[in-house]
Amino acid sequence: MQDAPARLENIVANALLKELHFIQDTQGEKTDLHFLRTKEGKEIDFLISINHQPMYLVEVKTSDDTPAIGFNHFDKMLPNVEKIQLVLNLKREKTLQNGLAIRALIPWLAKINFSKNQ
Repeated sequence: MQDAPARLENIVANALLKELHFIQDTQGEKTDLHFLRTKEGKEIDFLISINHQPMYLVEVKTSDDTPAIGFNHFDKMLPNVEKIQLVLNLKREKTLQNGLAIRALIPWLAKINFSKNQ
């Protein structure tokens, strides 16, 4: 199915928004969810910010555990932001030397918690 990746991104966007709205409602924090793309076409699916501070870059893939090219570009501008690539069909989770965490999508979403009261 050609639109399966778009549907997967939509599911993740909804899960992220639900968590961010929960933080806003229970802790009074200002949260935002953004999509990043340059004129040259480099992109990252989601940038999560809390209180106007970029906190997480999140890329969503169905089965590719090769780090998304967009991480290299945006890491230069956002060096202290946590980088996560979520993969639906992942054989093995790993964390790369640059800090990029490649995680299985469903278990990660099941435990999602951006709260400062973790």
